[in-house]
Amino acid sequence: MKLLTPVLTPALVGVLTMIPVLGAISDPTPTANPNPRTTSQGVRLIADISDRALYVLDGGGQHGFPAGFGDTTPLGQFAISSKIKDPLYENPKTGAVFPGALGPWFFGFKNSPEGYYGIHAGDIDAPSDGCIRLREADVMAIAPLISPGTPIEIRP
Repeated sequence: MKLLTPVLTPALVGVLTMIPVLGAISDPTPTANPNPRTTSQGVRLIADISDRALYVLDGGGQHGFPAGFGDTTPLGQFAISSKIKDPLYENPKTGAVFPGALGPWFFGFKNSPEGYYGIHAGDIDAPSDGCIRLREADVMAIAPLISPGTPIEIRP
């Protein structure tokens, strides 16, 4: 994946649909969170491929979001390295540029010869090329909570 014009900007968007998860980290059932945090201090992410969910853990509890993954989604410990507002996507095979294809935010966590991996909006039911896909409302919900340096663990 190739991103164009990587501009890092502060999150100035509201939280829309946090999903509290009660008990064990396993149920990304949608509900509202009346007290979302608006800082990334103490926030960490767990992406669980078998649960098909991304979990945000912070001082306010655990929040789960349904997620899509790909066969090449990297496993392990990473940190968010970039937070890009309104990213542009360039198809590496054709060079065609698609504004808005990744949704309103891109949170990069791995840049390697195999590709640039991150969290972005997209069809959670379609396989990705390795990125973690969330619904657009969920990307907007986590944007104020994530900043460069936020740890992310990706589990099988």
